[in-house]
Amino acid sequence: MDGIRPVLFNGTRIYEFDLPSARLDPYHCHVAPVTRHIGKGLFGLLIVDPLQPRPAADELVLVMGGYDLRNEGHNDLHAFNGIPDHCHRHPIRIRQHQLVGLYLLNMVEFDDRLTFHLHANAFEILRQGSQGSQDSQGEFRERADVISLGVAERQILEFRYPFPGRYIFHPHQDQVADKGCMGLFAVVSA
Repeated sequence: MDGIRPVLFNGTRIYEFDLPSARLDPYHCHVAPVTRHIGKGLFGLLIVDPLQPRPAADELVLVMGGYDLRNEGHNDLHAFNGIPDHCHRHPIRIRQHQLVGLYLLNMVEFDDRLTFHLHANAFEILRQGSQGSQDSQGEFRERADVISLGVAERQILEFRYPFPGRYIFHPHQDQVADKGCMGLFAVVSA
């Protein structure tokens, strides 16, 4: 059941599959033209938690997407979670010192690798199956304030903000951020 049979208008289909380990998996439309459908936002993120839970955290999902409005093979708009500039106009509220677990996915077609960057902070990257120091969950961690992601690449990031305030997050490609993929964390006193 690899998801290639179309679901017709007003139809439903049940997919059953085994997921042997904790992971993040993107899903997207597989009806041709696939790139056009991804460019219209037909994608999402499937989160499979580990059997032994990670430390308690406020969990967030950010999916970077692009929209090719005129079917010209380039993105006219970019967004986190489907709506350009939404996370900038409506900052995501987090508590000072609270551990945040961020599930991040890049589903932007037509652009090279994108970066994700936090202002005034760094994050731990929980890579599975990578080289580095392994924690008790079997995950590999490294620390950074920017990460590069190719199309369909995803990572789990963990961080805390020690001070209240407003902090920007965005791709470090200005042309992508300027077209709607910009956000703010509003950190409030604990």
